[in-house]
Amino acid sequence: LGGTQADKAECLAFDAANSRVYVGGIFNGTASFGPTNLTAVAGTDAFVACFSTAGVLQWVRQIGGGGQEDVTAIQVSSAGLHVTGTYTQTAAWGSTTFTPVISGESLFLIRADAAGTVSSGLYFNSTQSVQPDSLAILSNGTTVIGGRFAGKAKALWVALVHE
Repeated sequence: LGGTQADKAECLAFDAANSRVYVGGIFNGTASFGPTNLTAVAGTDAFVACFSTAGVLQWVRQIGGGGQEDVTAIQVSSAGLHVTGTYTQTAAWGSTTFTPVISGESLFLIRADAAGTVSSGLYFNSTQSVQPDSLAILSNGTTVIGGRFAGKAKALWVALVHE
């Protein structure tokens, strides 16, 4: 796991049955996840990988764009996988694109299914900096992000799916 440049696992989570382990982090250049290689679009890209408890890669998804991307927290609920992190320029997880509406560091919150396919997302833009540090799912399904931001901020819901 990893590549020839700086790679870092920043967070992990387990599903309710403890049958899957989810790992999020960053990589530069090309990183290998078992038989799958990811190449950063530019700068530092982020990843979310799913492993069986035996350590076998189930899938890996890249969050990449023209700037710096990072995954900082992951949680798993009955609604799926919840992932938060930051990006500095337009970035994408598969066909889901996050575009800053104001200049500065931005936060994303993605909900994905067990296969890593995005079902909904929230993008939060700040004129200076934003840092999601933790993520929790309340018993009523509400997602709470803990962290900090500086400057002006704006939030956008994208492809909201009601349960």
